[in-house]
Amino acid sequence: MKTFTFLTFILLSLTMYTQNTYVPDDNFEQALIDLGYDTVLDDYVLTSNINAVTFLNVNNSNISDLTGIEDFTALTELRCFGNQLTVLDVSQNLSLEILNCGSNSLTTLDVRDNALLEELRCGNNSITQLNLSLNTSLMLINCNNNALKALMVNNGNNTNIIEFNASSNPNLICIQVDDITYSYTNWGNYDAQTSFSEDCHFNDIYVPDDNFEQVLIDLGYDTVLDNYVDKNSIKTVTSLDLLAKDIADLTGIEGFTGLTLLTASNNLLTSVDLSKNIQLETLYIMFNQLNTLDLSSNINLKTLFCGYNNLTSIEITQNTALEKISIGQNQLTSIDITNKPNLKDLFCGHNQITSLDVTQNLALEVLACNSNLLTELNVKNNTLLKRLICGDNAIEQLNLNLNTNLTEINCPSNNLEALDISNGNNTNVTFFDASNNHNLTCIQVDDITYSYTNWGNYDAQTSFSENCHFTEAYVPDNNFEQALIDLGYDTTLDGYVKINSIDTITFLNVNSKNIIDLTGIEAFLNLKTLYAVGNSITSVNFSNNVLLEDLYFNNNQLSTINLSSNTNLKQFQCAYNNLNSLSLNYNLLLESLILNNNNISSIDVTQNTALINFIISNNQISNIDISNNSNLIYFYCDNNQISSLDVSQLLNLNYLTCSNNNLSNLNVSQNSALKTLYCYDNQLTNLDVTNNTLLEFLFCRINDISSLDVSQNTALTILKCDDNNLTSLDVSQNPYLTTLTCHINNLETLNVKNGNNSNFVEFNATSNTGLTCITVDNVAYSTANWINIDAQTTFSESCSTLSIDDFNLAASITLHPNPTREFININATSNFQVNLVEIFNALGKKVLISNDTSINVKELNSGLYFVKVSLGEKEVIKKLIIK
Repeated sequence: MKTFTFLTFILLSLTMYTQNTYVPDDNFEQALIDLGYDTVLDDYVLTSNINAVTFLNVNNSNISDLTGIEDFTALTELRCFGNQLTVLDVSQNLSLEILNCGSNSLTTLDVRDNALLEELRCGNNSITQLNLSLNTSLMLINCNNNALKALMVNNGNNTNIIEFNASSNPNLICIQVDDITYSYTNWGNYDAQTSFSEDCHFNDIYVPDDNFEQVLIDLGYDTVLDNYVDKNSIKTVTSLDLLAKDIADLTGIEGFTGLTLLTASNNLLTSVDLSKNIQLETLYIMFNQLNTLDLSSNINLKTLFCGYNNLTSIEITQNTALEKISIGQNQLTSIDITNKPNLKDLFCGHNQITSLDVTQNLALEVLACNSNLLTELNVKNNTLLKRLICGDNAIEQLNLNLNTNLTEINCPSNNLEALDISNGNNTNVTFFDASNNHNLTCIQVDDITYSYTNWGNYDAQTSFSENCHFTEAYVPDNNFEQALIDLGYDTTLDGYVKINSIDTITFLNVNSKNIIDLTGIEAFLNLKTLYAVGNSITSVNFSNNVLLEDLYFNNNQLSTINLSSNTNLKQFQCAYNNLNSLSLNYNLLLESLILNNNNISSIDVTQNTALINFIISNNQISNIDISNNSNLIYFYCDNNQISSLDVSQLLNLNYLTCSNNNLSNLNVSQNSALKTLYCYDNQLTNLDVTNNTLLEFLFCRINDISSLDVSQNTALTILKCDDNNLTSLDVSQNPYLTTLTCHINNLETLNVKNGNNSNFVEFNATSNTGLTCITVDNVAYSTANWINIDAQTTFSESCSTLSIDDFNLAASITLHPNPTREFININATSNFQVNLVEIFNALGKKVLISNDTSINVKELNSGLYFVKVSLGEKEVIKKLIIK
């Protein structure tokens, strides 16, 4: 009884389930709710509510899935225009007469079961094929703006069609109809490339090459030479031999969908499309004229022979099943075989391949990569390798000591410097050729005697050895090696250093070690910083030190250096060498460049825009362009032959030294950050530093400057402007000044009254014959401490009223007795009245003041004093000695 009850429940549940129609698209179901065919949004609609519906309009309802439409079995008109449908199945809607599914995203549409269909509107989709040959009731067809390639309207009743539109289908060449004449006469709305035909060969494959079709006729797959072959006659063919048939076009091969073996070698093919032949396992297509070959769809391919073509590229990254590849005698520059775990044979010789990665091809047994542009070849992982043919490349090192199965080693005409064949099985090698490798002096083998006895084909300079020191770096300079021993990188002074002890080093200091030859440095592969200052090195090779960032090479004997491989270089110091030239085109990261005291006559730094510090002093430079080096902070180019210098773009410049050149003009008005300027010993007639308000050091001596305004340079501490043509100079606005040399000029006025004369450590105003008075802070101090003035020159706290005539007046004022111990008398022989007398000690301190002309000086200690006599607005300074 319980069993009966359970079965009854199951049957009732199934019955209830079959009364519902599954509608997974919420927007579709909502539309049905809005139309009153459903009530709850639950993915189901009562079938009884829809199976009698004859008209359904769900236009523009944002529907992506019309699942459920199959139960609208009575439907005669369906409107689903303007949705997001990608699939539409109306095979169960057998009563359908009108269908409007335009403006969706359909790629296919099958209405062959809808025999009652009268109107079809499916425009603005992406449909590629449309077969209406069974829809005999059609009166309206609108399929414009699709991607149609095939349209069959030959339903036997074309005369019933009153509206037709197949326009905007650029790939539609042919429309198959009942009667060509009728269609041309009565139907418009089709594109220029489209024609009508009673047989568009939609069931045939187009084979335009007569030689290709004739082969198919000869093989029994075709009967008439008409450019078409029945699809059904070829789709199951598995093997096709087209060897040497003068075929130029393989169009039609796409119909051989079951093909596993294709032989098409020795033809005239320039291109081929095998994207539909996805079952292909073996392809022979050698000796053609192919430029490219895309095999990305042929994932089952195991054997590929496509040599002797014009291939510049080949797409085989998806062909992971490949076991044999023969692709020689093409124009390939690269080939990717990294994901070919089953690859046993690779023939890729006679191409232009620059690199070849076989590290993942562990099954590889034969590798022929000869006559390419390889500079290196790593076969350490290919332990099953039997034959290696890699001659006529540019390989420098070849390590075969792990390839124990080798029987053939063929590596002539390379740039080999190291060849290691010590694999423990040299007796298995039946063919050996390492000839024409002029840099190869040693071949490492298992047994010297065996190799000399059994192997020929090697050069005169080449010998066999059981230890060629391939794991060691050659260091011929004893002083260099001793330095490495001292640093703990070596143990014995024998000319060799183990590579694994130095190839990870990032910092090396071999300063002042009397090194002449730095050979061995190339093994320091990770070196970033090298100090080799103060040696006698004449040449060096840094091509292997590609990580080098900081290179200090001052005080050597280099005449040339190649830094083209050192693209990471940031700091390079090579002062005090014999360099004549230097190329820095590849050193774009360079920040500091120090090259003073060489013989460089020209240098190009226009590409070195990262430069911050650049010193090129004491060379033979006559012209230099630094307009691109806007990051420069330090620039030194003194003691050259430069006649013109543009620093207008160097807005960050702090230090500029351009002394002892041939400059007649120097514009630093844009260099507002300038703190130090050395421009002495040039031919300058003018120098404007008013914009350089941060200037601290100014050396402009030995020029022909006639005026100099330093009033804006309030931070100035040192000013050397001697040996010019200055007539006046005012440094009263320069309170931090400690040094002033302005001798050998034509000064007539000099104001040094800056409030801090006591800070001066150097002062020279000699050889200025027109200078009679210097304005200072304190006359006594200046007179006591500044001795470098001319005989006619005096100090004053105000030279504004003292003229040449006043100088003559000063000579008429006398002190007596002088020297004295008790009293001094002041006599003015002119018509001047003594108003005030002030006496200062040698340190400039005022020690006595009086209005009398006879003054008691008993209280003063013996020593040198200065007496300032005020005569109205004029002053006279006299020396006084107290005994």
